Amino acid sequence: MKRRLAILFVAVLVSIFGTVACGGGGGEEQQGGGQQQEELEQRVEQLEQTVQQQQELIEQQIRETVEEEAQP
Repeated sequence: MKRRLAILFVAVLVSIFGTVACGGGGGEEQQGGGQQQEELEQRVEQLEQTVQQQQELIEQQIRETVEEEAQP
């Protein structure tokens, strides 16, 4: 059970940091600060959704694991 949760936790972290790294833009300058702010807000929203989905997945995996271990 602990191994499964650890693997799942690592997968969540990789997913989150991968999203941040790919969406970072590498310091490219863009014209129009408003557009840049909008894009940043969209990326943050997408990241929050990803985190929420991963948390729900972890909770589901924990429930399933607990149920499996509770059975004789």
